[in-house]
Formats: sequence, structure tokens, C-alpha cells
Amino acid sequence: MTKIVAKFSNGHTDAYNGKRDVKAAWLVITADGKIHTGHSLDRATAEKTARTYLGHGCQWSALRMIGTRGRDITTPAFLAHSHKIAVSRGFADRKSYNAHADAERSAYMAQGKIEIVDL
Repeated sequence: MTKIVAKFSNGHTDAYNGKRDVKAAWLVITADGKIHTGHSLDRATAEKTARTYLGHGCQWSALRMIGTRGRDITTPAFLAHSHKIAVSRGFADRKSYNAHADAERSAYMAQGKIEIVDL
């Protein structure tokens, strides 16, 4: 079996050791300079996976209290708890905290770089 090795524009290489029929490789350089690489079945999947890695290392990724995607359904007790946390951190409420976290994470991700190569 032929060994699959992806070579990126910065000279970084990544060898694939799995058994799937991968068609694309991805490289992410986060805003803090960390490199993440991987292989995917196609370009679309590679891009989707790489985008998730852009946020790795951002302090706001781990501190986000509750998702705003979907319907954002939760219990009244959790809403009260998350409101209290947001206020203790200097925000008016949970939604303003989450909006700030989203903005910070987006700014962090915009400083990163994604490269996808076909194999």
C-alpha cells in the first residue's frame, strides 16, 4: 500500500497511517502559532474539520457558558445560575457574555490560517 503524505505550502508534511480512502489533507495554524493537521474523505469535510480547529487555543472557547445555536432551550435554574456567573464577570447578562465570547472567538479565528490540499 502506498503511503499517503500531504505536503503543505509552508513545507510541513503530514503522513496518513489510516485505512480510509482519504482525498484531502488540511492544515490549520491558529492565531497563537500552533499547527493542527489531518486527513479527510473529501475537500468539503476537510474544510469543515479545519474550521473547528481554528478556535483551538482561544480562551473564550472554553469559557462560553451556553450555546446560542439552535433554540437555546434550558431550565430556569440554569438561566439564573448562568446570569449570576455573567454578572460576576462584569456582563449585564448571559446573552451579552455569550455575544462577547463569540466576538472574541471570531477575532481569534480570523487571525488563523487554513490550507487544504488534494491528495
